[in-house]
Amino acid sequence: EEKERREEKERREEKEERIEALRLEFRSIEEDEEEEEEEEASEVEQEKLINKNDDAISAYKAGDYKTAHDIWGQLARAGDPNAQYHLALTFYNGQGVTKDYTESITWLEKAAKREHVNACKLLAQIYLEYKKVELDFKEAFKRARKLYAIAASKGDVEAQTCLAFDYEDGRGGTINFEKALFWHKRAAKQGSKESIQRKNI
Repeated sequence: EEKERREEKERREEKEERIEALRLEFRSIEEDEEEEEEEEASEVEQEKLINKNDDAISAYKAGDYKTAHDIWGQLARAGDPNAQYHLALTFYNGQGVTKDYTESITWLEKAAKREHVNACKLLAQIYLEYKKVELDFKEAFKRARKLYAIAASKGDVEAQTCLAFDYEDGRGGTINFEKALFWHKRAAKQGSKESIQRKNI
């Protein structure tokens, strides 16, 4: 009788283990299906963004700046860094909208936080014209150095050259000839004439 109870217990445990294994397997299948659905949805949304951005670029090239501005505005508010940069350009140049440096800077800062290279460079340029943004000299160049460092680290030759000169003259912080030489060499490899002349400092 004791033996029968043990065997019955073992059978129950074995059955419970099989049920649990099946439950885990089904859950894994459901999770995989959910991930596939999310990926498909993400791809669809990405394709929509690309198509809308293409529409904006076409409008811009055709001189329809208002339409381009409106489309980039929608995409920028949805968090697309490329659209944020282009929207900032329309405000910066006054294309399809009244020129507004403050609004331009707002969108450039958002794109720069996502490490958009061109946004970083344009924002650095605006900071260097520090009177437009009411920054003192030191703070303006300090911010510009950080932005050029982001773009330079992503391989942008213009930013590498600007960053090298910044380390050379120390306007954005301390002078560091070692770092200046490093970035001049990186830029020189990409054909920067200014850095080619300075790579042996």
